[in-house]
Amino acid sequence: MTRLFHWGVVSAALATPVFAQSGPVMQLGIPGDTVMISPSAFTSVEARGDMLVLLAHRGFAPVIADYTANAPHQAISVSICDVALAPFTVPAPVSNGYIEVPTASAAFAEAAVSVLQGQIGCDAAALPQVEPAAVSPAENPAPPANPGLHLAVSGEEHYAWPPGIARTRLLRSEGTDVLTLEIELGPGATAWMADATTRNIGSEIQISTCGDILITGPIPYPFTEGILAFPIGADQVRAMEIAENITSAISCN
Repeated sequence: MTRLFHWGVVSAALATPVFAQSGPVMQLGIPGDTVMISPSAFTSVEARGDMLVLLAHRGFAPVIADYTANAPHQAISVSICDVALAPFTVPAPVSNGYIEVPTASAAFAEAAVSVLQGQIGCDAAALPQVEPAAVSPAENPAPPANPGLHLAVSGEEHYAWPPGIARTRLLRSEGTDVLTLEIELGPGATAWMADATTRNIGSEIQISTCGDILITGPIPYPFTEGILAFPIGADQVRAMEIAENITSAISCN
């Protein structure tokens, strides 16, 4: 999903911009979600060495909270005026809209301030090129105490958690007590599953959450649609707990 943010709205239907240079100048991304950001998203922008220090407008702060909900396990991709920076992490979830973005270049950070303040647009900006550093931590690190979905295929692993999990729902077939758990994956997890299962037909797949193995067995065909469904038993309370583990940001412990 891609969103556009202008002052007072997160929507494709844009509000009247606050600044003359109000087109999207910055992009943040996490698995399954991308937001295009205009200068009006920030009430304060400053450079401290190679760090951009940003304070989000109150309407944009909830987006920052969403993007940092799985900190520090999930890297956030970032670009300014189409110059890609190294993905970064924050040490803890951010609820007050204050976020520091490393740029690896004090010159870049200084030049980006005028853009993010809306004083000049990307077409007039002279942003120096930066050499993105290696992503640290790993691009898809394990969140050991966090919920989400652990996908393992023939020795390859992928962790998906909101918003990389689009939704879950419990279904009950008529005439049976057995519940079926349906999981709709986000784009990142869907792409990973399609690639891994296409290359490993007949190999072992295991899907688990919070240590509970949901399914294991040989891969019969490629999983390319991003929808997983499997029986989960007749205990509705337990089934709801498992579904919540997959889609919430609450620790498994």
